Amino acid sequence: MVDRAVPVRRHLLLFPTGDEIPGLPSTYYDSVVQVWFDDLSDATSWFTSEVFTTTVAVDEENFLDRSQTRFLYTTETPITG
Repeated sequence: MVDRAVPVRRHLLLFPTGDEIPGLPSTYYDSVVQVWFDDLSDATSWFTSEVFTTTVAVDEENFLDRSQTRFLYTTETPITG
C-alpha cells in the first residue's frame, strides 16, 4: 500500500554490476539512490518530515556513512525516447 501523504514519486536503488567498457573510466560506489519528487517543495517536505528524520534517517545510520552522503538535485531533459 502506498502512503499518498509521502510526496515520493519514485524510489530506486542502483547497485554496480562490476562491468566495464574499455576506454571508459569507471568509478566505485556501493550504490546510488534515486528519489523522485514533483518539485523541490515535495523533496523538502519529505527530507524534513517526522517519518524521514525519526525512522528512515535513523535506519540509514545502520548501513550508510551519512557524513559522506551527497545529494544532487536535477531536472530531466529528454533527448530521445
